[in-house]
Amino acid sequence: FGLLGWLVRTAMQSVVNRLFAGLAPKDFGGEVHFMCTADVPAPAGFEGSWSSIVPGSKPQQPTWLGERELLKISAIVAISNVAVDAQQQAIASIGSYLHLHALVAPPVILIPVSDTSEGVDQKTVWPFVQHLLSQAVIDDVACGVPVGFAFAFAVQAKMRNVSAMLNQVQHDLCRRAALVENRDRMTDSIDFALWHYLGSRLLHNIPPVIDDRDDRNGQGVAGFRLGGKLCRGVFGLVYKTSRLAVPATDTQHHSM
Repeated sequence: FGLLGWLVRTAMQSVVNRLFAGLAPKDFGGEVHFMCTADVPAPAGFEGSWSSIVPGSKPQQPTWLGERELLKISAIVAISNVAVDAQQQAIASIGSYLHLHALVAPPVILIPVSDTSEGVDQKTVWPFVQHLLSQAVIDDVACGVPVGFAFAFAVQAKMRNVSAMLNQVQHDLCRRAALVENRDRMTDSIDFALWHYLGSRLLHNIPPVIDDRDDRNGQGVAGFRLGGKLCRGVFGLVYKTSRLAVPATDTQHHSM
């Protein structure tokens, strides 16, 4: 692995030198931290905002950022040759680490690079990049490998896009929360009106319900006078009734 590793680092160092040619951290318009998936030293002036994340590196190592550092960062720019399996593993490890700190993790912008003069093979790397996006490992990708100030402008544009998207998501969540709160308040108001307010207002206007009809002997119901209780039928108690308009000897049996 010695020669192969040296070739990979040399090629990636050349890519990094082209990307950051003539740039300073302030050119990116915010607290941006750069993560490279190859063991490449930071460009001049970027030592305090640079991490080299290689496969097998542990989160306890100084190259990884803690929660306090993550809170201060506007975005993480991951520079990776995602056509190489080892660097794909490094990108995946970055995503796994940030998922552990999802509440404080900043957005991640991927810069896919190539160590050849032909540039990035879109057909080769796009399925993996699409997988990273679908799994929320990264939030956006800047293709085309811009260099110098074009690189800084591209990162700023992606940061604005991600910020606008996050603001929209936050707005939608707040609006949905407000709708849920209004629905719950309306439900509580309806319940109070039906079961508390109306009940107390109509208490003296609605006669009580009497289930025991044994004491209704002699009362009138729909043109009949109730007599004594005879038995209990399928539909309730059966009383002896007398029609009011006819002699008392004309009696019938009705279910109540």
